[in-house]
Amino acid sequence: MREGFDSAMLLPSTDLQRGNINKLLTELADKKLPGLQDDAPEQLSQAHYMYQPDVTKNATARNRPARKAYLLLYQSGPIPDETKGKSPDQLDPLFTQKKWNGLTLEEYLMLQRKEAEASKDHRFDAYNDDAKKSQWTWLLDSRVPGGVVYAYWSPGFRRVRVSWCGSGDSDPFLGARPAVVVEVEV
Repeated sequence: MREGFDSAMLLPSTDLQRGNINKLLTELADKKLPGLQDDAPEQLSQAHYMYQPDVTKNATARNRPARKAYLLLYQSGPIPDETKGKSPDQLDPLFTQKKWNGLTLEEYLMLQRKEAEASKDHRFDAYNDDAKKSQWTWLLDSRVPGGVVYAYWSPGFRRVRVSWCGSGDSDPFLGARPAVVVEVEV
């Protein structure tokens, strides 16, 4: 809590999550938020967008317990400024030093939905034209050959967008949300 990790989610193994990626996308990214009018700006106007889905859906999760459930602690507030405008290559040493994990694609989808339903908006992950306010996030622990996955809510398109680019790429609007992974013994 001292370090801002104010929320938690108990998750099944990454193998189980990855095996259900299509269901996660349909149930989490593509459904309207309950309790809002269909024309509300926070509602979907289209299904999610995913760049190169055959590559992106098969991103490799890293820094997770093998075939075990785990507790994911995360910060529900804004993405830390110290992560903005940096490439994954620059963020990896910072996250290692602070003993942080990044998010995976599957975790992002679950957290995005949980936070959107709780707040009835997309402040958790919305892209914004003001780099300080933008919550566009690297999913540092989802890697594809030649790159790193990122995701965000696009207010203009009113949908979740998922893509990837090279680990040396950066953007002033793009940061990374820290998390802590704690293995659970069952």
